[in-house]
Amino acid sequence: MAQLSELINDVSTKVLRYRRMLTMLNNAKTVRLFNDSTDAEKKVIRELVLAGKISKLQKMVRDNPKLKLEEMDFQKLRDLAREYRVKNYSRHSKITLLAKVREAIKAREKFNPVAGF
Repeated sequence: MAQLSELINDVSTKVLRYRRMLTMLNNAKTVRLFNDSTDAEKKVIRELVLAGKISKLQKMVRDNPKLKLEEMDFQKLRDLAREYRVKNYSRHSKITLLAKVREAIKAREKFNPVAGF
């Protein structure tokens, strides 16, 4: 009986992992990443999905350079604000931070037009 419960537990864990992967693949950000990717990038995404490497796929989605500022999650926006040296970036709401990052990008482009975003 102990072997059957272990088998049930293993199957349940795998089913939950695949459901999580399915939910992630249906996410708009993942769809956009896939559609905007080259054939080589699509191959990497396919391999990650088939291998069940959810965390690596999540990182690819989160770090997608083609995302618009509005589509970024709060942590990615904070990282960008840190990169652009926005003062007190950790104290701002997402909407305020979005405006501050846009200002910083425009200021940097005005100062150095070659280093655009």
